[in-house]
Amino acid sequence: MNMIQAPTDNLYKFCAIFGLLIIFFSSYHTISKIYDLIIETYKINTEIEILKIDCEYFRDGVEKLRSEAKIFKREDEQSEPLKKMYLDMLTHYQTELKEMDEQSNMISRKQNLIHIQNIFVKFYIVGWIISLIIGLILSFFGFKNWYKMEKK
Repeated sequence: MNMIQAPTDNLYKFCAIFGLLIIFFSSYHTISKIYDLIIETYKINTEIEILKIDCEYFRDGVEKLRSEAKIFKREDEQSEPLKKMYLDMLTHYQTELKEMDEQSNMISRKQNLIHIQNIFVKFYIVGWIISLIIGLILSFFGFKNWYKMEKK
């Protein structure tokens, strides 16, 4: 009786190539996720530094205007247009400071998101290591048995 044999040669090729694909794609995915996280972290840190500089600039401006406004309060009524101009500028600076506070709150939320993403990177690395092990086992098994089949 002639039994039909399973195409083990193709199965071993499949295991070998599939193992290599697992290694390649898991490595690519992990590296791209980590790279994206680094880029996002850099952007947010740049935004934070710009906001810090802007906040310092506006706070200095507000303090300067407040001190000048105190001088105008002591002076007579002749400086009324200047007083109004300085009070308008003070109001503008205070509005800008409120907006910057809102932006700094948003950036603080983004920093928390980055912290959470850093935790997920650890899971990506563990998944990558597991994928590497599975891919190496499949590739080794496939190439070893494929080589044995070719030798026969």
